Amino acid sequence: MPLLERARVEVYLPDLPRAAYYNLLDELTQEFTYTFGGRTIIHGLDGSYLSEAGSPIQDRINLIYTDTPYAFEERISPQSHRTPTRSKLR
Repeated sequence: MPLLERARVEVYLPDLPRAAYYNLLDELTQEFTYTFGGRTIIHGLDGSYLSEAGSPIQDRINLIYTDTPYAFEERISPQSHRTPTRSKLR
């Protein structure tokens, strides 16, 4: 299958010294490796997001991604391109 016909799954996680974030990154690493045959992780990226008050906040993030064998259909609704809001891990 040509690369252009694959969907990429990307997950951005805060780069914080908390066990919950390390555990989630480890679980995603294993899941992507066994389910899709591999993954890539980029540690320590500079990111930002808008706070609930609308102020930009700088953040360090880790990116984990994988390419899947699933092809996108030509007609994708505009809502499918939206990213869910940031949620907190506890």
